[in-house]
Amino acid sequence: MRSNASLRCCDTEESGGADDINDSSAHFGTNDNPNASEWLALVVDKTEKAHLEWVAEHGYTKWRELPVEVVRLPLVDLSTAAVLSWRWDTDEADHPSRNIVSAILVAKKMGFRYLFIDVISIDQRLTGDALLERVVEFSTLYRTIPVIAAYDRIGADFKTTIRRPWISSELQAYRRNPTRIIYASHNDQGAFRGRTWFYGGPDESKSNFAFPLVAQRVWTTNFATTIIMVLRGWITMASLSDLSRIMPAYAPALTAAYDKMSRNDYLLAAAMLAQTEPMVTDIVNDDSDMQNIYHPGEEKLTSFRFVKTVSTMKQDSWDIVIGDGEHEVIVGSWTSRHNFYFNDAYYCRLTVNDKTEHAICCMALGMTESEFESYLERKKALQTSLSRMEGEDEVFSKIEVVTVDLEQGRCYNDQDHSPVPPVAAVESLH
Repeated sequence: MRSNASLRCCDTEESGGADDINDSSAHFGTNDNPNASEWLALVVDKTEKAHLEWVAEHGYTKWRELPVEVVRLPLVDLSTAAVLSWRWDTDEADHPSRNIVSAILVAKKMGFRYLFIDVISIDQRLTGDALLERVVEFSTLYRTIPVIAAYDRIGADFKTTIRRPWISSELQAYRRNPTRIIYASHNDQGAFRGRTWFYGGPDESKSNFAFPLVAQRVWTTNFATTIIMVLRGWITMASLSDLSRIMPAYAPALTAAYDKMSRNDYLLAAAMLAQTEPMVTDIVNDDSDMQNIYHPGEEKLTSFRFVKTVSTMKQDSWDIVIGDGEHEVIVGSWTSRHNFYFNDAYYCRLTVNDKTEHAICCMALGMTESEFESYLERKKALQTSLSRMEGEDEVFSKIEVVTVDLEQGRCYNDQDHSPVPPVAAVESLH
């Protein structure tokens, strides 16, 4: 495998620069509350558009010179702060980040005083594992406090953006957030009205807008869809080793796979481990057109073999095998479904079985039985901890969609698109 690339906070191939504020980004635990933490946050009502233009002029290296304050968590009042999940868009020469501007406008509309943004809350001078640990710690905010999401990007495919590894991970983190999820759309992507997905019928209340629909799709599938898209080259990932942080329950197996396997075998192993999680559907593509007809056996693999079992006019199926001869184990199956008479019935299924995890860990990666048992115990403990954080309510988070007019500095709600009064809410960004 290639060596690790430095982590880009959020989901990007851009990097932040050094900060002039000398603090440690986050402080965890106190005697009275071991779950307490402190994070640097943007002070929304003190931030003007000129501030963001200045940051852009300096190459987005001076985020912490914006109006910021240290905020202690857990929040006493959840209406005072939100955390931003965003698609980095800091590469436009003539405009500051549209997603940051949109998020601030929406934060003002909703009355939030503070906005946690990764490039501010996480010290960008950190590198390697230290930076990655902060990113993982920061991700806990998506589960517990209000979230503003902003993934629109001019010229980009929205559904592909949503499946980018870190964005998809953040989406999964806030799927059962009990507070508020607000989507800020400046390019009519997340706020697009109309059907954009074929598989996984949406809740009726979510079907009017693109983002709630695609979010529900992510929430009802596992991370395998994103990994398969990386395997196919449809989306990129700055460092493939980051999967061990995005999928922490499987970190020991993924770390070993990264060291021992080829790129393609590593990604297929990660996708199969992801599929061992409970899910609504085992379909691993989002659209239903012909370009989805694919199977990983087309890639060069050394740890896995694809053995065809079915070939008809409507589908092809393969067993996925580890080992040879007496030591051969079927660890899953792949089905490519096609209907040559209609262009609306193309999909792929990745199915695993009760031997998958053991065979990958012990046969392919060389874990001993005792190491595998320790791995399972660690995995169960971490999954239990995350389940407690999500609570017992299995209902997905409700999403509010807000359209942002950057030219006018106005926000429109998701019902009748009546404008929010601009004077108090957004005038400070002009």
